[in-house]
Amino acid sequence: MAYFVDLKEKAFVLYLAVDQSIRGQGIGGKTLSALKGRYPKGIILESESTLEDADNQQQREARYHFYLKNGFIDTEKIAHNMERDFHLLTSNLDCSVADYLSSMKILGQETSVI
Repeated sequence: MAYFVDLKEKAFVLYLAVDQSIRGQGIGGKTLSALKGRYPKGIILESESTLEDADNQQQREARYHFYLKNGFIDTEKIAHNMERDFHLLTSNLDCSVADYLSSMKILGQETSVI
């Protein structure tokens, strides 16, 4: 399941999930590849912060590394919204923090980026 904001040739992926019973079969990577094909100018997404201790620290680190393994680049920016911090990752540098902020405005979600 993917939930995203369509920005024409770019997208902000708000949520990506693969059912636990079929994880590890390459479906997540194939989904990201399909989205990259659909949005050639880039995708930007959030990954929960790995910089703080959390109950689900292993899951956070696994998700973060999954995106890096699938070609995403850490923008080295941290987004803060819904009282949580997120790494901002992009599929290419054409898709920027400005695109992310535009998406959050569309969603009506207040956020800050540092």
